[in-house]
Amino acid sequence: MLQNDETQTKICLIFGGDSGVGKAAALMLARTGSTVVIACRDMEGGGTARREIIAKTGNNSVSLIECDPSSQKSIRDCAGQFKKKYARLDALINNVANFDLSLSRPVLTEDGRELIFAMNYLGPFLLTNLLLDSLKNGGVSRVVNIVSRGLSLYPLLTIEFDNLNSERRYSPAHAYHHAKLALVMFTYELAARLRETSVTVNCVWVPNEKLGDDLQIRISPLKKWLYLIQARSDFSQMDMAELYLWLATAKDAGSLNGRCIDEKRRVVRTPKSSYDGDIRRRLWDVSLKLTGLEA
Repeated sequence: MLQNDETQTKICLIFGGDSGVGKAAALMLARTGSTVVIACRDMEGGGTARREIIAKTGNNSVSLIECDPSSQKSIRDCAGQFKKKYARLDALINNVANFDLSLSRPVLTEDGRELIFAMNYLGPFLLTNLLLDSLKNGGVSRVVNIVSRGLSLYPLLTIEFDNLNSERRYSPAHAYHHAKLALVMFTYELAARLRETSVTVNCVWVPNEKLGDDLQIRISPLKKWLYLIQARSDFSQMDMAELYLWLATAKDAGSLNGRCIDEKRRVVRTPKSSYDGDIRRRLWDVSLKLTGLEA
């Protein structure tokens, strides 16, 4: 467990911190005395999580900001609210995910983006860029992006620039891993662009969580089997949450930048295409257009 003196005065934002590993990480951060901001879509569930965290830790510096990861307007509003209240940001954990295997066809968001790509990649890309000044104001600050160990099953996967909206082909598993690969590339590219600053950017290679009862009913046995292969791990939610905290706050993780870390705190290799600087830069430019940041 991290010691209080490492995180006591930190301001940390968890994008998707109202349930699962994100909630566990919020609880651990609150125990260290940090100011914890949970950005989440479900404000009712987020409110329940906030009250539980405060009750367990005695830390009243836990707040909520509504943020729908599928809506660029909501993400912009979230960033604006954060910057009005806080002068800096010491750690940003992008923990949002959508891995709905029951989807049989692409669903478009209000911005006209494919839902899984929007939530798993474009949302974190937009929020992180909107909060870059706050991260730089934090001095030694960290960005932690959550990706999937399932990418190990796709070593030859690359960014399909002609299929970003799943207009050419679609399956929810492919869309999910395609988006997570994009998030890995964003991690590496942002780390390179911020190399001369005190902000570091890394990603965490995590196994999938247990399927909920509703999803087990709605997906085929084959999809369930593929999911369970990727979900095998001896690490609990609390173990993974402690890994998030280590990357986001611990002094001995400060030398890591532009790396992908597994549950045993080892640097791991990601798909070959993620190391291609030309692809990463092209993805960056396309992402600016897709999120309206180019203007």
